Amino acid sequence: MQCMRSMQDLGKRLRLPTLAASQVRRCGDSSGTSTSAPSGSSQSSSHTFKAKEVWRATVEGQDIMERMPRKSRDRNPAYNWLYKKAALYHAKNMAPDEAERFSTLEADILEGSQQTLHFLASCLGGGSEEANSKALEPPRLDEFLGERLQAEVKWLREAGCDWRWELDGDLEASVHRIFVIVGASRGAVIPKERQFLEALGQQFVLKPEQSERFAGVASREGGFKARIGIFQELLFADMVVVADVGLVARQRSALICPGDPNAPQGSEKISLGSLDAGSGPLMVPQEVEHVLRFEMPMRHDRTSGSDVPNMKWNGQMTMTCSKWNLVDWNWVCHGNHPCLPPNTRSAW
Repeated sequence: MQCMRSMQDLGKRLRLPTLAASQVRRCGDSSGTSTSAPSGSSQSSSHTFKAKEVWRATVEGQDIMERMPRKSRDRNPAYNWLYKKAALYHAKNMAPDEAERFSTLEADILEGSQQTLHFLASCLGGGSEEANSKALEPPRLDEFLGERLQAEVKWLREAGCDWRWELDGDLEASVHRIFVIVGASRGAVIPKERQFLEALGQQFVLKPEQSERFAGVASREGGFKARIGIFQELLFADMVVVADVGLVARQRSALICPGDPNAPQGSEKISLGSLDAGSGPLMVPQEVEHVLRFEMPMRHDRTSGSDVPNMKWNGQMTMTCSKWNLVDWNWVCHGNHPCLPPNTRSAW
C-alpha cells in the first residue's frame, strides 16, 4: 500500500505515462542474452549472483562511472548546459501548445525525480516479505527496466535472502543532461540499419537512405543545402526528450543471503527484522548518488492517415507531449536507448 501511495504522489509533478504494455518495446529475458541458462543449483547460483549485482548497481549505487554512457561521462558541464537550452528551445517550438508545461519542465523533473526514488524505495526496500515488485512495470516505468528489477526481487526471494532499503531525510536533485533524439519513438520496431548523427548535443536517427544521401552530398556542389534538406525531413519525425537527473540520498541499506559471511549459520531463510535496531547494517547511514533517466515522447498528429502530419491553419506543425517515463536507474540498462536493442550499451 505504501508503494501505491508513493506512486500517487509521483503523479503530482512527474506525469505518469499512459502507454499500454503493447506499445512499449519488447525485450527478451532480463539478462539481455540469448545463451541457454544453466540448470539446477548452478542456475540458482547464477540468478542470485545477477540479483546481487543489480542490487549493488541500483540501491547501493556502485560503479556508476563504469556503466555511464561515454558522452555523459566525458562532456563538460558548460556544454551540457548549452545543449540543454538548445534541446528545450527546439522541443518548445515543436510543441507550442505545451508552452506552459515547458515553462516549469526543469522544476517538475527535479521534484518528480525525488518522488520517483521514494517510490522505488517503497516498492523494493521492504525486504522479502513486503517488496512489491508487481508495481514495477508499465505504465509506471519502462518494461525493460521493470523486468530487470522484478527478476532481482524474484531471484533474491528464491535464494532465501532478505534486504532493507530506507531513505533518510531530504534528497538533493540536479539535472545532469537534457537532450532530444530526433527520429526516435520508443515502442516502434527497431530498424536493423540506422545511423546516429550528433549535432549540438542532440541526436538524429537517420534512415539508411537518409544516411547515404547525407554522406554522399559532401563532395557535391550545394551539399550544405542538401544536408539541411535532410534535417528538414526529420522535422516530420517523432522525437524523444531525455533527461538525466542526479540525486544524492542519505540512506540505509542491507542485503543478506544464506552463505554470506554475516548471515546466521544454519538458516535457509534470512530475516533482517532483528537488525532494525542496535548496531546492525541498517544503522549505518551512507550518502549514495543515484542517476535516473527519464524520457518524454513527442509525436505528430497523424490522424489524417497521411505521411505528412496534421498542421494548424497557418501551416505550423505542432507535436503533442506524452508523460515522462523512467527508463533507466544508475545505468543498470546501459542507457536504455529507444533505438538500440535491449541491453546494448549506449554512447549517450
